Amino acid sequence: MIWDLLMGLIALSICKNPKIPLWGQISSVAVCCLLAWTADWNYIGVLWVVCFGLFRTRFSLQMFGFALIGTSLYIIPGLSASGSTSIFRFGILLAIPLFALYNGTRGRKSNLIKYGFYIFYPLHLIVLYLFRYILFES
Repeated sequence: MIWDLLMGLIALSICKNPKIPLWGQISSVAVCCLLAWTADWNYIGVLWVVCFGLFRTRFSLQMFGFALIGTSLYIIPGLSASGSTSIFRFGILLAIPLFALYNGTRGRKSNLIKYGFYIFYPLHLIVLYLFRYILFES
């Protein structure tokens, strides 16, 4: 994820620079997308960062861009490649209500919240592995 975010940040910085002509901005985004090709979210992550940054104050356009990029570059290609077994790809759209709940302010500060995720993250992966093992291996 870090590489995707870095390429997205570079692309967004170039896009927000008024001194760089449009063709330079587009080609820079394309280069950043190519450099992120083998990363976790590849070029999709770069385009999401650019979309969220360019429409920073317009939530509806951010969500439209998020849904458009996600649907056209992740959901549809995944469904056509894997068929109905890739129905889980629609799960990225479940992020939209979570984005809508964000009010722009930082949450509560608590050591439980701060350090709880260090326990929760590996613990939930272990639980998911156990479910998979019980359902499919036994």
